[in-house]
Amino acid sequence: MSKNPMIETNIKRFCENLDMEYQVSFIKNYSQIGDSELYGGKHCGSDAEHRGSEYIKTELETLGLDHVEMLPCSTSRYQFRDAALKVKGQERVIKPYGYVSPGTDEKGITAQLVDVKKSVKEVYETCEVKGKIALLEAMGALESGNLAGQIEEAVLHGACAAVIYATEDILNDETIRVQTPSLSNNIPIVGICKKDADYLKEELKQKSSLKVTLTVDAEFIPDGGTTYNVVGEITGALSEEAIVYSAHLDHFFSCLQDNMSSCASLLGIAKAMKASGYVPARTIIFAFHGSHETGRTDTRYPYIHGSYKLVHEAKPQWTGKVIANINFE
Repeated sequence: MSKNPMIETNIKRFCENLDMEYQVSFIKNYSQIGDSELYGGKHCGSDAEHRGSEYIKTELETLGLDHVEMLPCSTSRYQFRDAALKVKGQERVIKPYGYVSPGTDEKGITAQLVDVKKSVKEVYETCEVKGKIALLEAMGALESGNLAGQIEEAVLHGACAAVIYATEDILNDETIRVQTPSLSNNIPIVGICKKDADYLKEELKQKSSLKVTLTVDAEFIPDGGTTYNVVGEITGALSEEAIVYSAHLDHFFSCLQDNMSSCASLLGIAKAMKASGYVPARTIIFAFHGSHETGRTDTRYPYIHGSYKLVHEAKPQWTGKVIANINFE
């Protein structure tokens, strides 16, 4: 196959204009926008997610992209700020992270803590949890579809709150893993690390009854929230067709991998294209969608709510024109 000098030139110019320092700087700045001072995060429909969308919109405009828009769509809203779990009579304060669920009032919930293990139906045959706080072990990430069932068993049997910890698929014993079960919770649910869970289980062994107080500063609105999808283009010269580069802009925790690094990659690609002077034949669309963590709580696929709304409601004209979508996750 003969070489194409134009393609070679465009690739060379693109590589020469890749700016890794810009991408690192974006991640550092973007990570400062968060719901929680301790854990960060930009949850679905939260104030921090909105600020994140505005930040990306400004970046796209600064890079000189065409037709930059911040497009609203309806979604759930979860605003997490802080949480604390304290054993009565102990000085130690555990700092949980919030699942998508309601908060408490300032006094919190004081109740007996009960270890419901993996919260399967058989456990409750010998375990009374009504009006109590359930401590449960989340199944592994590959079993995450069952987490909703674990939570629902605790709710079905009358638990007034749930404290979840993971023993698998974690970096270390101080790692909190929070997932996105697709159900609308009506009790406060938080995640803690294995180290704190081991402490609580040891206290349970030593006492016939263990009272704890859980306070959660959070707002959960299953309906009536708003998320913002952000798009910008490098206009094509010859074709009505388009190629979409996409990534979700919301995230749990101040996490580099999921999904700030992907947002940085898209912006880095856009910056290099513009700086190199590249004019594509097809329009290149950069789409950053919200409502991934977690979009709707009444669907099996809560993580595609924002992108679904973008394609089917905000930009139905893309149908038949977009020939490829390259998604970064």
